Amino acid sequence: EEAKKDIIEIVYQIIDTYKDRILRNDILEEATKQNMILRVSKSFLVNIRKIKSVRPALNGRFIATMINGEEILISRQYAKEVSEAIKAA
Repeated sequence: EEAKKDIIEIVYQIIDTYKDRILRNDILEEATKQNMILRVSKSFLVNIRKIKSVRPALNGRFIATMINGEEILISRQYAKEVSEAIKAA
């Protein structure tokens, strides 16, 4: 059970085909430092270039609507960082 929290499953889409890849959390975090990928909650990392819009939710959280229509909750803990990254992009 302890090992599971160190692994992240990534699902991504390339031309209508969903693929997945499993990476250790620390490797993924390091890889994202140079890109436009940010953590928005304990469960999600997003490419901020794929965010269509952001709207407020309850308790200081936000909801990001991705260009594919999926909605992802941005937790309070990461809201400021995500907001600053979107403005800088």
